[in-house]
Amino acid sequence: MKHYFYMTLLMILFSILSCRKQERVLTVLSDDIFILDVAALFQAENPNFTVQVTLTEKSKAGVFSNTKKNETVRYDLIVGEYFPYEPFSASRFAKTELYDSQNFYSFEFDFYQKTKEAAVMYSYDFPVIVGLRGKDNLPDSISWDEFQKISLSESHTENEKEKFAFIPQMTNFPEMEFYFIGQDLYSFQDGKYVFSIDGINNQFQRYHFFNQAIADERVIYRYIRKNEKSDAEFYICNEIQRYDIQYLSEAKTLPEEKYKIHFISDNSTLSLKQNVAAVNKFSFSKKEAAMFINFLLSYKIQDYLYKESSTLMQALAYKNIHFPVIPGIMDDNTTDGYVSNLKYSCFGDEKQHQKFMNVYNTTMDLISKDRLKKEDFADFINKQID
Repeated sequence: MKHYFYMTLLMILFSILSCRKQERVLTVLSDDIFILDVAALFQAENPNFTVQVTLTEKSKAGVFSNTKKNETVRYDLIVGEYFPYEPFSASRFAKTELYDSQNFYSFEFDFYQKTKEAAVMYSYDFPVIVGLRGKDNLPDSISWDEFQKISLSESHTENEKEKFAFIPQMTNFPEMEFYFIGQDLYSFQDGKYVFSIDGINNQFQRYHFFNQAIADERVIYRYIRKNEKSDAEFYICNEIQRYDIQYLSEAKTLPEEKYKIHFISDNSTLSLKQNVAAVNKFSFSKKEAAMFINFLLSYKIQDYLYKESSTLMQALAYKNIHFPVIPGIMDDNTTDGYVSNLKYSCFGDEKQHQKFMNVYNTTMDLISKDRLKKEDFADFINKQID
């Protein structure tokens, strides 16, 4: 009787798997609406496939967050925003082979290796400075020190009211992103990861004390509170400040006749937030999911995503242009040349990444409660990491 039960159970499981294989259904969870288009194009070229895309809302932590672990495990493929508030958990995802590995920017391989070949970027992003035309006195490319010097020179008091050219806290660009512009947390030396907080601390101090040379911190805080709005574009279009930091994907959706974009010349890293694709480790359709990822990375689809997301209607609706991971698709040699020298910030291995984030969150909590001075940011983190 027991033998009969097990045989029946095996036959049922075999039948389910056989049906699934025959139907070739691929399930995708994504927070990127353009993946619906990619799924339709994939099905058109592969009529034996059915791609079922479930759209989820964008969140601060991204679609790969461990908070979504129970949600993502039901899907073959996860596609969308990743942000390193926590390590990319390679144990949740399967290694994915790249069919044509010669076409991509070097940062694609950099990220691919850091995730143990379990994830790929399908578009990239990096921070830029945005200025208001007519008030913008910056060169096309400018270093942080030069930008700060010019911003301070353009900040002044008008009718006993302060006017600041730029205040880092008055931007929608995430605070942690600002700290990591051009910075690595770890470097790989002599076969091991070596921790350094110095570069991030420089950015941390710049963020909090950008205008210290010309104004008291209380004056700046009062200015921020007075002009606080949810949309950062409000600040520059109303001349509350002349400059802003934004993702390139967002900055490129702004009207060119009104705003000007500047590259940060001493930046060496992409933004922390990236668009990523990975195959669920427990998927029964890993091969098919890998096919979809390689389709997503193909020249045809990279070209399509860039052009489709760049159209005026799409840009205004979604404010997020997909920049291709293959050089030469954009008719923009300046951007191509700039991005070819960028990499993804190094957080060490998964364990080191998690430890840093735990320490970082504790540090920021103490600072917010006035139990730790901003000037002691680096010393406190160093002691905790050691």
